[in-house]
Amino acid sequence: MFNRRHIMSLLGLASAAGVVASKSAHASQSATGNTAHELAEAIEAMPVLDVHSHGFPALAPVTEEIFLETLALSAWMLDAYFPAEPGQEQTVYEQWRAAGPEERARLDHKYGIQKRFDEVVSQMRSTTFVEALTKEMATFFRCKPTLKDVIAARNEYTRGDFWRYVNDLFGSAKLEGALVQGSLGAWTLPEPKQADFKRSLRMKVYDVATAGAYGIIDKDIPFSDLVSGNREQLRRRAKEQGAVAFKSGIVKQTGADVEVVTAAQAEQAWEQWRKLPAADKKRVWNREWRPAFWKTLQDFIVWETCAVAYELDIPLHIHAGNGEGQDKISTHYPYKLENVVRYPVDLPQKPVQIVLLHAGFPHHTEAAYMSHIFPNVWYDMSVMAPFVNRGLYQRLLETFETAPLSKVMYGSDAYHVPEFFYLGAKWAKKHVAKALAVLVDDGVLTKDDAVRYARMILADNARRLHKLNGT
Repeated sequence: MFNRRHIMSLLGLASAAGVVASKSAHASQSATGNTAHELAEAIEAMPVLDVHSHGFPALAPVTEEIFLETLALSAWMLDAYFPAEPGQEQTVYEQWRAAGPEERARLDHKYGIQKRFDEVVSQMRSTTFVEALTKEMATFFRCKPTLKDVIAARNEYTRGDFWRYVNDLFGSAKLEGALVQGSLGAWTLPEPKQADFKRSLRMKVYDVATAGAYGIIDKDIPFSDLVSGNREQLRRRAKEQGAVAFKSGIVKQTGADVEVVTAAQAEQAWEQWRKLPAADKKRVWNREWRPAFWKTLQDFIVWETCAVAYELDIPLHIHAGNGEGQDKISTHYPYKLENVVRYPVDLPQKPVQIVLLHAGFPHHTEAAYMSHIFPNVWYDMSVMAPFVNRGLYQRLLETFETAPLSKVMYGSDAYHVPEFFYLGAKWAKKHVAKALAVLVDDGVLTKDDAVRYARMILADNARRLHKLNGT
């Protein structure tokens, strides 16, 4: 049977066709490269508002190993490998990190911690993320592109004034502000107070209140007091303390498949929770045990949070996608949050503004599609930026083909160290430019359109949703 390729070869046209196709593809790539470069220059000057991040302590100086441990999501598993001994509050891994040489040697001899620590560090060192980070930070420090030289330059820069380094770093990326949901400690340093973190930075910090009845749920109180106390706490965080959004970690606690719960069911679950011994409650909080009544209670608290968010017209941020090793990540799919998006499930539904954090990554197309079909769903790219480095523009292009560009927001989910904020902002700009360049060269957008949408994605959409214009 003769096919097109066979006929062309007989006519001597196959190689010519290949040359033409190759030249056409090269010309297309070159055009996209030129457009991306032009857009990148325009976008580089734009301010950035990070829609999801966390505070961090002044961790300096650092070794290469400590720096890599603070970056590695896999390091979060070390507390699970080396949990607290009976009667101890700290995990064995936490004790090992803080210990002097003799005590560290004793713990290592008993548990073999150093070997697991070295595995985490070695694995993180070999990621393309760290390779790209090293090159990017070497450019900032103007040093050799090796992790050793980057860490040496960092330690020199932070000597005497850690926050000068942070502010210079953020200023270089044109970070004008960030929505910050609490703070995390790093290595042996505790989490900083939000007020202290704010005072240390030149950029604007906006509070995001953690939902979940924290500070109330461990009290031995009647169910009615739990309900009223939680509602008042949320209202106070927004009205008196200036929180611009609520954040629910329901997906990490019990999964995204939030079910409808009646007050009677929730009260029954509450009574079961109240009767638990403290040791069992700790196991639940540590996600070592997930009893059914805990899910019922947590689901009910989500519905209560939705009610207050709707009442105050304040967005609700919900973790979706990714996760750490302690999470049951098979329950993190964005589509499983459909019930929450349809609050209160029964008609009429109320459009609580829902931000799907982390792009639902690696299920980013699910989150993008949900932002397309639900008017009240917004898309945040944190974690995907900056952890997905070289291929980020491809994920963004898939997102831009579905999600309304007026609802896509830049975020980093930065934690532990300031470099996460910097890399997220720098790489988001670069890859937003590359993705929009494809749409320009395909005739979908003009260059003016692309610049306008880039400005929306990097800051304006978050400002509009959270009513930050003029603040």
